[in-house]
Amino acid sequence: MVVKNIEIDFDLMDVDTAAKYEAAVKKMQDSAAKIGTDSLAQNIAKQCDIIYTFFADIIGEETTAKILGGKRNLKRYIDAADEFINAVAEQNKELQKTLDKYSPARLGNR
Repeated sequence: MVVKNIEIDFDLMDVDTAAKYEAAVKKMQDSAAKIGTDSLAQNIAKQCDIIYTFFADIIGEETTAKILGGKRNLKRYIDAADEFINAVAEQNKELQKTLDKYSPARLGNR
């Protein structure tokens, strides 16, 4: 998968990768729910931290730093997260196609 022109080793069909992804999504959701009504700069910083941690938990610090760049820019972070999540959704579709091939209903019709 490629995010922000950086190749990422991410395979949703790998059980360890899927577990990391699920845990990171849960952690991100929990953290986002705690964002309060701080100043604009504080909220941007918190949101950037949440997205950075999301990526770092899944693909590591080094690759995360390459994808997100040197500046903490919320638009860049959100764009990267969106690109990543869309690519994961595509992998999930492929996984579902594979699983559907071997569903009990389909196998019973052979």
